[in-house]
Amino acid sequence: MTLPDRDHPSLYLGVSLVSTAVLLLQITLTRIFSFSLWYHFAYVTISVALLGYGASGAFLAVFPGLEGRLPARRLSVYAVGSGLAMVLGLVVFANVPFHPFQIRKDPMHQVPYMLVYYAAAAVPFFLAGLCIALALKTRSERVSRLYFFDLVGAGVGCLIVVFLIPPLTAPGAVVAAGTLVALAGVLFASGEGRGALVVPAVGVVGVALLGLGALSRAEFLPGPEKFLYVFMTDTAHQIRHYSSHWSPIFRSDVLGWEDEESSRTMSYASWGISPYWKAKAATRAPKLRMVTHDGDASAVIYNFDGDLSKLEMFDNLILKTPYVLSDRPNVLVIGVGGGTDIVNAISNHASHVTGVELDPYTVRVVKVDHADFAGHIYDRPDVTIIAGEGRSTVRRSNAQYDLIQMTGVDTLAALSTGAYVLSESYLYTTEAMGELLDHLTPNGALSIVVGDTAVPSLGFPRHTIRQLSLFMEALHQRGIDDPASRIAVVASAEGVPQVDMILKMSPFTAGESLRIRDFAGRMGFQVWALPNAALQTVHSQYVRTPRTERAAFLAQYPLNLTATSDDSPFFFNFYQWRNLGKNLTEVDVGHTLATGQLILALILLVSIFSSTVLILMPLFAFQRQGLRTQGKWGFITFFLAIGLGYIFIEISFVQKFVLFLGYPTYSLTVVLFSLLTYSGVGSALTARMKRPPEQRLLLLYGGLAALGLLYVVALTPLFHALLGTPFSLRVIIASTILAPLGLVMGMFFPSGIQIVRRGNVSFVPWAWGVNGCASVVATVLSVMLAMSHGFRFVTLLALAVYLVGVLGMRVSAAKLPA
Repeated sequence: MTLPDRDHPSLYLGVSLVSTAVLLLQITLTRIFSFSLWYHFAYVTISVALLGYGASGAFLAVFPGLEGRLPARRLSVYAVGSGLAMVLGLVVFANVPFHPFQIRKDPMHQVPYMLVYYAAAAVPFFLAGLCIALALKTRSERVSRLYFFDLVGAGVGCLIVVFLIPPLTAPGAVVAAGTLVALAGVLFASGEGRGALVVPAVGVVGVALLGLGALSRAEFLPGPEKFLYVFMTDTAHQIRHYSSHWSPIFRSDVLGWEDEESSRTMSYASWGISPYWKAKAATRAPKLRMVTHDGDASAVIYNFDGDLSKLEMFDNLILKTPYVLSDRPNVLVIGVGGGTDIVNAISNHASHVTGVELDPYTVRVVKVDHADFAGHIYDRPDVTIIAGEGRSTVRRSNAQYDLIQMTGVDTLAALSTGAYVLSESYLYTTEAMGELLDHLTPNGALSIVVGDTAVPSLGFPRHTIRQLSLFMEALHQRGIDDPASRIAVVASAEGVPQVDMILKMSPFTAGESLRIRDFAGRMGFQVWALPNAALQTVHSQYVRTPRTERAAFLAQYPLNLTATSDDSPFFFNFYQWRNLGKNLTEVDVGHTLATGQLILALILLVSIFSSTVLILMPLFAFQRQGLRTQGKWGFITFFLAIGLGYIFIEISFVQKFVLFLGYPTYSLTVVLFSLLTYSGVGSALTARMKRPPEQRLLLLYGGLAALGLLYVVALTPLFHALLGTPFSLRVIIASTILAPLGLVMGMFFPSGIQIVRRGNVSFVPWAWGVNGCASVVATVLSVMLAMSHGFRFVTLLALAVYLVGVLGMRVSAAKLPA
């Protein structure tokens, strides 16, 4: 028995609402996992969502009983079940202690925990996928229209997530997604009459109430590697948790100490401070509070009452180093955080300081919520604070600065565990260095501070060497090949010091070098590189190496230390894949740098295994008649290719647009919304096309190839020209750019289905399954390829894969009866 013959609008609205809920869940989980795990688990979320969708189609094909006697009511059951699974998944994520960076140390516990996470994330997508697959099966003649509502609903889900997370929190948005998909169950049942509405209506109420109960009890903890974990698990109640706030960018937490006198010896008073002054910190360092972003990257708020004499500590910090080069500089700070660099600039008599901070909530914390504690520093006439992304803000400005300061927000705990290896940062690329240099005065300086190792027993100083690579490559692109005359590197006295790397627009004068050396000597700091000083340090040797010999210099170390670019912005990816299994103790104590890549490889293996077991094996066991289709290998190649190609392009463009839109979540939202919505429109248009689909495919590929090559050539200069435009306009531009690409890509799948239905309708589940498997694997594989070869390569590879698929389909389609 099928759905009613008439096309009831509730079916299409229900499909659209299911897709809205699924994409809302998918993006919201990336926010939750960014806090409780790490940001790169966004790729896992996408992979799991695709796995659930692919497996649902395969299971529906091999177990026709899943359709039920009354498919409309079964649709309702699956929708409500998906809502319940979303809420229960929230409970799992809050209570199962899965810590990915402990897998190597504790695989007996962490691998099962990972599988539990994987299952909890997959089940709601699987049940929601059953709704879509069942609707497609019972209305296969309306595939273009259903696919349109499916994709447009998904696009809406991407769009609303940024509006729902701030008021609801990310866990609350998961409950909202569960409630929405349960409401779709009511829509599915409405075509069966009022009597059929009772059970799904009760299900909606049940999902909402269970969700509210879960929210009241579930407490999400960050991973043990994260800074916030220690404070949230404090049992002595010495910590005061002022507030927490979920946004589409971060979860921000504001912390303090019950005994704020004890806070004087923390943060820079213990790390990056002169050892000669450290003993004075207990009584003379300012008190502090902290803001963490996604449980890590702690930003310090210093207590200040306007009395500069109370900021004595800042005269003894590594952060003072660039200020010895000039008097009353005009300063730009990128990554203000809680205002440490602002206080440092004030203490060092900057004429004016402009600060840029990515998170508007952090700005509000310092400017409003804790303004009295911070001394209202953001309201001073010599301070300007801008909430925005660093590079786009800089590009919008024509101002020139005597000093640009960027103090690393990357915590040492994350760096030392390899947690950031998959984290792309567009502030740590050659192009970023060039843009910052463009905004310096002729004698200006760029100062970047990062934590690194100083003694061999703790590992090789990889972060600072790679940063020097960025400096030297940026200089080379400006026609300057004497980096040794323009670079100074000074480190604090700890075994794991704060390191200040200074790049000047003009060569250091003898007097400037002397001031750096004298300051470091008075503070007890170490000079690792200085113009006109042939020091026996790896940093000094590297900056004095001629350009033609630098590659050989770096090749002696088994780490990837070359300059990163916007095309492959993985600054913290130090291991080459061929060295992944080697224990390089001489440069990486404990093999920790490779942890992120090892986890990515493990995720890829799990994706391949699970998609094979849950999609291909059931089809092979129960739907072999589909494999009797003449020309099956060409069809398999086609659906495999468009699954790989679509995700390759999708992931590549999500990453490309991070730079343009400034925020990872906004990029994910805008790119997915645009591609899915326009792909839905493209799918709907295929129903009206007169040209046979096998003839249409070559034209579609020609359009896709032309667009892809145009984007490869034109996107970078276009982004460069438009990065300084207002954010709202950049969103419109991004969506407009992606429109033709989405339209074309949305036409391939329904065109392929039209062809295979003509040959053997039993092959349709195989088409769905093969496409789903490819999509699951491509999500992770695309990132691995980009880490080695860049996102431009992944885009070009996608075009090649599409071509193979189209040619395979053409060959097989020719064997079918007319």
